[in-house]
Amino acid sequence: MKEKINFALALNKLHKDNPQEWELLAGKEIKKLSDRFLKKTDTKGNVIHKGEMKNFEFKGINFDALEKNQESAIKSLCGENYDYIDFEPDWRFIIGLGGASVYNTGITLHHIYGIPYIPATSIKGSVRSWKIQEDEFQEDNEDAEGLAIQNEEFCKVFGCPKEIDLTKNGFKKYKSALKHNGESYEFEGNMIFFDAFPLKPPILKVDVMTPHYQDYYGDNNGKTPPADYFSLKPIMFLTVEKTTFRMYFGVKKEANEGLVNTTKNWIDNALFHRGIGAKTAIGYGYNKNTHIEENKNLFKEKVEPNFFQENRNKLNRNRSYNAEGIITKIGKDNQYKDVYYASVYIKENDIRENIKINRIPNKLDIGTVIKVTNIKVGGNEKFDSATFNGEKK
Repeated sequence: MKEKINFALALNKLHKDNPQEWELLAGKEIKKLSDRFLKKTDTKGNVIHKGEMKNFEFKGINFDALEKNQESAIKSLCGENYDYIDFEPDWRFIIGLGGASVYNTGITLHHIYGIPYIPATSIKGSVRSWKIQEDEFQEDNEDAEGLAIQNEEFCKVFGCPKEIDLTKNGFKKYKSALKHNGESYEFEGNMIFFDAFPLKPPILKVDVMTPHYQDYYGDNNGKTPPADYFSLKPIMFLTVEKTTFRMYFGVKKEANEGLVNTTKNWIDNALFHRGIGAKTAIGYGYNKNTHIEENKNLFKEKVEPNFFQENRNKLNRNRSYNAEGIITKIGKDNQYKDVYYASVYIKENDIRENIKINRIPNKLDIGTVIKVTNIKVGGNEKFDSATFNGEKK
């Protein structure tokens, strides 16, 4: 049964069973997360260190059966009033980074199957938070929560209290949009969100963050400066990539089945424009671009390919190019400032997705057509950022 070991146990518990007969490092020699599976000798007796856990195959888990069983259970609760969205990270994502763990960082693993999954509470919370921050509730950021419960559709999907009192913040009391006999009442919400499981064995990737000035942040007396002479202290953590998770959601049998389509649209937009999990401000947790065809149609309507002044059949890594693009995603940096990403039209039949656009001076809306410059490609003809050069009028 060695090949069917539970990954959560393999990661967090000391034991001698492991799927590839690794010699586990013991006691104080376990220095970082990835060391749990690192030590192995080759045919010559040399120690090989593997820097990633991608070799864990999750044998013993029937992912097809897991998905079918979940759908069957959902049908018993919701009848036919349910749907799903498949979430595949555009790059990587991490759930439960700050959770309890024997390491400095954590990852959310199912308590039975031992596989990475996305809890229903995380999905609901992420979508609800995205919806509250939509423009229709943004008369002022401080009272967005109050404005949200005045929306009947919002209350029916997520539930809401009878009222929210924001008078101490200089606003007012906001009452639920749902009323009985003329009086607002609290509501638990009709929409049911379910845990999201991977459709195939998940691919794990060890990533690293390197906090600077750790001694400065850890000094509660304020006597340590944020100096460059402090040693950097890398912290390893696990992420998931190239893995599709199925997110089911449905309404109670007696509820309004039209809410399913509404919720699907909200989840789709929340995952694409805001992401889920930790570190979304720096690109983790965004859904793979499901709007590619939509963007292509926008390019056909708004972008004229005749602005090219050079032959781009083969990009030259020694040159800098101009192009046009369409804003597709807005994130936040560590200072909670807007960070814009765009689909950029490089050459015919070549549209690059999720390119970070630098130096945008004013707020732009998703769908805005822009001009960009300073596109420099590497030897593999890839690039990840460009400089804003104005809106296309």
